[in-house]
Amino acid sequence: MKFWQAKIFRLAFFTPFIIQALLISIFSTQIRVSPTFSGGVLPGFDKIAHLGAYMMWCYLGLWALHKSNRLTKQTSKYLLFLCAFYGFLMETVQYLFFPERFFEKNDILANVIGVFLGQQLFYFFKKN
Repeated sequence: MKFWQAKIFRLAFFTPFIIQALLISIFSTQIRVSPTFSGGVLPGFDKIAHLGAYMMWCYLGLWALHKSNRLTKQTSKYLLFLCAFYGFLMETVQYLFFPERFFEKNDILANVIGVFLGQQLFYFFKKN
């Protein structure tokens, strides 16, 4: 395999991570969640959705680093920071640019918890 082919092959592992980032961006900015979901019929549903989305995103990032032979303690820390910061950034973007959306501290907390659960889940499956 040629050098450039190997690089492209390794980058392909990051495709699910990038798709998940795009989905998070779309759901954070474009799709309005009905108040029925966030506090009525399914209390806390939006927090569970935040937690699940960021858990999966972190897991996919760690998986991509692992499959591309780039997973180290340093890259793992960078990825965790990136995912947590992105969660904070999306809440800030909602507050600044989307008046129909809300900045919620509990959403940020759910994002961060999701990131750390994604890390734990990845290392659990990596061991076994």
